[in-house]
Amino acid sequence: MKQNQLYIKGMCCERCIDKVKQLLGEGNYKALKTTLGEVTLENKLTEKDLAALNRKLATWGFTVVNSHTEQVVAKAKTAIFEYMNEMIGKSSKLRLSDYVAKKVGMSYYYISRIFSEAEKITMEKFLILLKVERVKELLLQDETTISNIAYDLGYSSSQSMSSQFKKVTGKTPGQYRLSPVPARVHLDKIEVQNFIQNPK
Repeated sequence: MKQNQLYIKGMCCERCIDKVKQLLGEGNYKALKTTLGEVTLENKLTEKDLAALNRKLATWGFTVVNSHTEQVVAKAKTAIFEYMNEMIGKSSKLRLSDYVAKKVGMSYYYISRIFSEAEKITMEKFLILLKVERVKELLLQDETTISNIAYDLGYSSSQSMSSQFKKVTGKTPGQYRLSPVPARVHLDKIEVQNFIQNPK
C-alpha cells in the first residue's frame, strides 16, 4: 500500500468524511483528497506517523486498513454505502454487482468471495441490513408514511419492505414505530450477529 494512499474502515456518510478531514487537519496531515473510505495525502507517511494517525482515527471508530483483504472489503462497503445513497429509489436500474465491480475495479465474483469470507455475509445481505437501518431511521423521524419509505428505498411495495424488515428485526415497520426495539445500529457498526435473523 502506498503510504500516501490510505483506505479507511468505518466511514459511511458525509459526516464521517467531515470528521476524518478534521482529524487530519488537527494532526497536520495534508490531504489532497478525502472521500468515503479513502484519503490521499500529499506526502508519504513514516511508520511512526502512520501509527499516530491510526491512533487519532481510532478515537472516532476509524481504522487505516493494510492487508489486501481488508482493503477489498473496505472498498466494497464504501461502494455499497454509495449505491444505497445514490442509486436506490432512482430511475437507474444499475445492479449492485455492476456498481460495486465498477467502483472497486475488480471482478464482482472476486470481490464477493473476499467479502463473504471476511464478513460472513454476502454483499446483497449486507445491503439489506443497511436498508433496514435506514428504514428504522426514517420510522423514528416519523415524518413520512411507510409507503413513502418503501418507495424511496427502492422496494416494489410497502408489503415487500415490511416482510424483509420483519425477517431482520422481528417486527413490522408499524410495530417498530410504536416500540423501537431492537435499537438502531450505526451503519459502520453493522454485523450480521447483531440481527435476529439472517436477512433473505
